Amino acid sequence: MLRTMRSNAKWIFLYPRHRLRAWLAIGQVMSILGPSGNVVLRVNRKEFPVTEFQQRVQVATEQYRQQYGTAPLSREEDRQIQDQVINQMIQDALLEQEYRRLGIRVSARRDHRDGAQFAAA
Repeated sequence: MLRTMRSNAKWIFLYPRHRLRAWLAIGQVMSILGPSGNVVLRVNRKEFPVTEFQQRVQVATEQYRQQYGTAPLSREEDRQIQDQVINQMIQDALLEQEYRRLGIRVSARRDHRDGAQFAAA
């Protein structure tokens, strides 16, 4: 009985060792091929950097405070603002993709959310 256990011990220890190596290799490849650490959102190959997200959240927070007062925001209100910003970023990316697909070109317009000028092509 003991001999059988010893003869099978090699296989019992090899399997987890190979699984660990595969897991580490896959993790390394995914970190190389995956999105960089400064991307907060990716929609159909369009990436939104963290800085853009933070700027949009700051603008939305300022607009919220102007509308509802300067009291500190609760966690729930802050989370709702972040969710709204993410949803708007997704909508912007999808609309831009659809505009390109349909051949609609916008030379320049005033963005009503943050007052920034941009050109959509």
